[in-house]
Amino acid sequence: AQGQFCDAEMAAPSLSALALVACVVLLCADPFASAFAGPTVPIVDGPSLRRGSLEAPWPVTARPTARSSANRSNLWQAAVAFVAALTWARSNREESAVTQFALKKLFVRQWAPEPIPPSARRPPEDRIRIRMSAYHPVHLQECVECFQELARQTGGEVEGPEVLSPSMLKLVINKSPKGHKKAKYKLTRIEYKWQIDYYPPKEGGLDAIMKLNVPNNVKLEML
Repeated sequence: AQGQFCDAEMAAPSLSALALVACVVLLCADPFASAFAGPTVPIVDGPSLRRGSLEAPWPVTARPTARSSANRSNLWQAAVAFVAALTWARSNREESAVTQFALKKLFVRQWAPEPIPPSARRPPEDRIRIRMSAYHPVHLQECVECFQELARQTGGEVEGPEVLSPSMLKLVINKSPKGHKKAKYKLTRIEYKWQIDYYPPKEGGLDAIMKLNVPNNVKLEML
């Protein structure tokens, strides 16, 4: 089937590269931000204060103010938020990995249209509802395949199967013939029930369903 082409060549830089460049720019801008953050407060020792002079014979260290620390922390928070936003945008892209990293043009995926069920196209008068029951689901599946093969040969249609609630029968039987012991047989019988809708061809052919060979373990009932 012919399909449209989609340009899968990633000519623009990827989001990972943009995130890496953003981190490098923010790290390089960190010293400049701290240089213009504001004045620093000198740390003066006790002997200098007791002499009444701020000039000390030893070098005076400086401590950055809370303003410069806040600016640096805000810068790092902005960097982390920017990288997180880019990562989130990359993870939520609609294109698949094959489309993003392909080196050539790819076909657009075109799915086959879903068929319209017969119940939406044909009147309910044409419908033959068949209820099947058996003691094992495998026999029901074989019966459904028989109806589908019949519809394929005669031009009819089958819709289903629909799984119905099974009926369960539990039996408790004494092992002893006189029943004076507690030993008992516990038996469980489950009858599975499926239901299909058969639509015969419009030109006739309803008699073919009466000659259909189905498994002998399946009980059929037409509703």
